[in-house]
Amino acid sequence: AQGMLLPKEQPWGPQLELPVPPCAGQDVAFWFAYDFLLRHRPSFFRIIGTLEESYLKGIREVILGRFEAISELQRCQSIEMESVRQEAEDSTAAEELEDNCLSRDVQVLVGQHVCEIDALEMHWRSEIEHLKVKQKASYRDLV
Repeated sequence: AQGMLLPKEQPWGPQLELPVPPCAGQDVAFWFAYDFLLRHRPSFFRIIGTLEESYLKGIREVILGRFEAISELQRCQSIEMESVRQEAEDSTAAEELEDNCLSRDVQVLVGQHVCEIDALEMHWRSEIEHLKVKQKASYRDLV
C-alpha cells in the first residue's frame, strides 16, 4: 500500500511499539490496515468475504482441473500399457524373446509414464502456487 502512514501516525493512534524487522514492514502495515478496517469499516468485510469466496472457488477450480488432467493422463497411459501387452500377446515370436521384449517395453513405458505424471504434477503445483500468489497480492492491494 503506497503512501501509507506509519502505524503511530494512523488515525487510530499509537499502538504498542515493537521492533520491526525491515522485511516485515509491509506485513505490519497490512495488519494495521486490516485491523483498522475490521474495527471501523465492517461493511468492507462483506466485500472481503465475497472476495475470499471467489478466491477459494478459483483454487477449487484449478485443483479440479489438475485432478481431471491427471485422470485423463492415467487413462491414456492405461490404454497405452494395454496396447503394449496386447501387441506382445499377438506376436508370433518365440516365448522367451516375447517375455524379454515385453519386460523391456513395460519398463520403458513405466518410466515414461512416471515422468509424465511427475511433469504434470509439477505443472499443476506451479499453477496453484501462481494463483495463490496472485490472489494474495490482489487481496493485500485491496486492504
